[in-house]
Amino acid sequence: MSESPGHSRYLRARFLTPSERVRYELRGSKWFFFTWPAAWLLGALLGDYWLALAAGVSLPAVPFLSDPGTHVRPSYLSLALTCLILVLLLLWLAARLHHLTRLARTGSTEPLTHRGRSAPFHYLVPPGFFLALSLLAVVAVALASVPGAGGGVAGRVTLGISALGLGRGIYAALTALLVLWLAVRWGEWVGDSYVITDDRLIKEHARWTVFGRVYDTREIQIRQVRDIDLHQSRVLWRWLHIGTLNVHSLSEVPGPSDPADAHRGRPTATPDPYQNPERGIHDPEGRSIDNYPGVEWWFAIPDPLRAQREIEEANQQAERGRPPGTAA
Repeated sequence: MSESPGHSRYLRARFLTPSERVRYELRGSKWFFFTWPAAWLLGALLGDYWLALAAGVSLPAVPFLSDPGTHVRPSYLSLALTCLILVLLLLWLAARLHHLTRLARTGSTEPLTHRGRSAPFHYLVPPGFFLALSLLAVVAVALASVPGAGGGVAGRVTLGISALGLGRGIYAALTALLVLWLAVRWGEWVGDSYVITDDRLIKEHARWTVFGRVYDTREIQIRQVRDIDLHQSRVLWRWLHIGTLNVHSLSEVPGPSDPADAHRGRPTATPDPYQNPERGIHDPEGRSIDNYPGVEWWFAIPDPLRAQREIEEANQQAERGRPPGTAA
């Protein structure tokens, strides 16, 4: 519990009342938000290292790790690493196609939309665009790997582009994109803050704009908590102590949240608790899980059992009317 009433590490200044005390505050799990970007960036840096060694750059040689850069012909190394990018992009595209196929099996008659645009187009264009660029890069590196005709230097075509130089440029661009991806993930991670005080549950979402941060804050009184659902059925999430909380309040009215659903006489599509509400396609109706009224979603938080316990204890203390932290 925070020692200073009225202060929070994550909420903007002067949001809490002077006497309000924070019991527990957190952001999303770093394992979820940063593991994949960091792993991809590490792989790209390894490719940069090998290609730099193949180009004769003076870098420390690590036993076994540096062997591809020192023992493989530079043009072949560049071609192999570029083909690796192509294969990974194919897998990315296949994964997104599989996701669309799974959504189509939900039986929704509504078109897949996301922010007013066609979801398949919005969802498949990024991997498709990079896949096309990668295919062109593979062809260019393959051509540059062929010795030039008419006395050309080995490893160059008549345009004078070396396979190694082209491969280094491709991996340098890839590294820059992955650094940008990591920065975007950091922005997403710091954007959502979850706070349990002795009086309220607070979820603050911050969006980045050219003029600064714009805040969207949702809260419910701690006495209004009815029950809490903990979604942690994935094995990896249990190992890493990650989970999503679905907090129901007393003011929540069961039933369809969309009048069109009530008119059609069918239930509202259930949101996916493992889908980050700030990214990608959220559900067959194209709505974020944050749009469901009367429910607070705390997505991919670390140690969800502790958060659930803190909410329950704060609720019990509020019901008994005791000051937080006093003995039973």
